[in-house]
Amino acid sequence: MVSNTAISTTYEVGDYAQGGVVFYVDETGEHGLVCGTNNFGPHPWTSGSYYRMDAIADGVYAGKMNTAIIVANVGYNGGNWYAANGCSTWSNSGPVEFGDWYLPANWELQEMYNNKEIINSTSIANGGEAFVDEYYWNSTELGTDYAYARHMGTGTSNFREKHLEYVYRPIRSF
Repeated sequence: MVSNTAISTTYEVGDYAQGGVVFYVDETGEHGLVCGTNNFGPHPWTSGSYYRMDAIADGVYAGKMNTAIIVANVGYNGGNWYAANGCSTWSNSGPVEFGDWYLPANWELQEMYNNKEIINSTSIANGGEAFVDEYYWNSTELGTDYAYARHMGTGTSNFREKHLEYVYRPIRSF
């Protein structure tokens, strides 16, 4: 008798897997979030369009929908880079490429901050870079003119004007 039992892989925070550094795993250890190993930008939150887009979701996996909403509203704007566009068009290099990156929601960026030292260590060990002590954009919007950004030196989250240029780091779910 042949068994077709699937072999499952479990992950831990700090693993270098799924295209980057694992920074969140669910209770099964099989699913979670991974961030890229490099910073991007600085770029504005959006490019040329300042209106409420309803990219207001927050929590685990929320950035994926927010990013889709932002890109659907702004488009690729003639090649003018903005944070959500930079994340959604990025494809990591490596033995396995993933093209489903997005701009993290506020909660997801907080989780990255909570695990910053582990992410920095794993990123650097794999040819990437550490977070800088600056504001990072996330995809959670606050009205017409503002979106949230988190300072990766202090962990403070503030709403900032969308036209300001900050760095960002793409994430993906697995």
